[in-house]
Amino acid sequence: APWPGRVSFEKAMALRLDEDYTSADQQLTQAIADAPDTGNYYYWRGDTRIRLNDYADAVADFNRSIELMPNDRPSRVGRGIAYLWL
Repeated sequence: APWPGRVSFEKAMALRLDEDYTSADQQLTQAIADAPDTGNYYYWRGDTRIRLNDYADAVADFNRSIELMPNDRPSRVGRGIAYLWL
């Protein structure tokens, strides 16, 4: 069986490749609902939300990602970018 949220995550990554960030955000939200302690899901939703100009929610996602993965540099960089644009 796939990891919890993995199917939604893979759909989201495919949608991002098609630049359908709104649908990708929805799929990542589902992945997070399925596996709320998976930091990578929050990272990718934060990155997706930057592309949607939703900077405040992106910061919140990166903060949660950093809580779950304290040494994750991409999450810290993403949060910095979101703060910059915010």
